[in-house]
Amino acid sequence: MNSSYSLLKRGVVQVVQAALTAAAVMALGGCSHTKALPKPKPLALSIQPGGDAANLTIRVWVGAASQYDNNLREEKDLDRLITNLKNSAGTSTDVKSFPLASGGTNISVSDPIWKVWRDQKRADYLVIIADLPRHLLTDPSLRRAEVPLDKALWKHLPDRTVHIKISPDGVKRLDTPGF
Repeated sequence: MNSSYSLLKRGVVQVVQAALTAAAVMALGGCSHTKALPKPKPLALSIQPGGDAANLTIRVWVGAASQYDNNLREEKDLDRLITNLKNSAGTSTDVKSFPLASGGTNISVSDPIWKVWRDQKRADYLVIIADLPRHLLTDPSLRRAEVPLDKALWKHLPDRTVHIKISPDGVKRLDTPGF
């Protein structure tokens, strides 16, 4: 009986040692496949009309997306998303909505909406959606563009402003993130 108890005790000790060794390896960085989380930072946006869009009044929405709420990025049916955004006009506090006129629109880093996007929504991305007429587009998904907010991606911008152009052929981010 003592020998079987001794074998059992030795087996438990070996399992505990193996578990502690594995935990130490992972804690010291042995688990390198984990991706570093982005460090979101507010950016100024310059949203300007291009081409014939300057002659139209186009409704634009800018909202936050995060790992917790990614609907603005992932919704496949943009018509339904735009209808929902139109129906929530004036009641949504986390989406900035405005008509894009010929002068364009700027959103500064000191705009109060950043408190909502950064502090409440934990934004990793901003999503820009324009209510462009479908018949003008080759692909209706071109009514949406994304801006990742990881501060490491935008260090190269001298004025820390990301430029967006909305034209009849879609919403385009003019600045490319640096990697």
